[in-house]
Amino acid sequence: MSRESLKSHVFLSQILTPKRVYFGVLVCVLICCLSIAAPPFLLNGNAGSRTLAGLIMLFYAPTCHQMADRSFHIGGHAMAVCTRCTGIYTGFLLGCLVYPAIRRLRSGWHPRKALLLAVTPMLVDFTVTRAGIYPSTLLIRAATGLVAGGICSVLLLPMILDIFDDNHK
Repeated sequence: MSRESLKSHVFLSQILTPKRVYFGVLVCVLICCLSIAAPPFLLNGNAGSRTLAGLIMLFYAPTCHQMADRSFHIGGHAMAVCTRCTGIYTGFLLGCLVYPAIRRLRSGWHPRKALLLAVTPMLVDFTVTRAGIYPSTLLIRAATGLVAGGICSVLLLPMILDIFDDNHK
């Protein structure tokens, strides 16, 4: 490593501490959650705010089907993502918020088993609904997404933080 690149690495490691990265991730996830709820409010405004609502919907379109009958509504307008995706994003945010309190508890976790645990409720809901055993509701979809998002955040956040933790290098 050259002297200049070493100086640059040291400088970045001083700025991008795990605590700062954690708060950065938290802010980004919070912005995502708020933007999901924004379109219904923006659609009642002027042309500029309606355009912004459309851009937010477009941003989430590649990752969500955005079916109106499977979405929460505010003031008669659908949120930017379906209820399950809303649950996933909200669960991810909640997982990030509780992570500092539970990070020591997850030392015995097996990531593959935890990931399987995270997606099992969604798979069960999808399967029994598709099989016609019972119809899924908005709340069930949101709850299964909440579980998945919460567990996934507790799995992903330490991986992200480890990248910026010089104590492990």
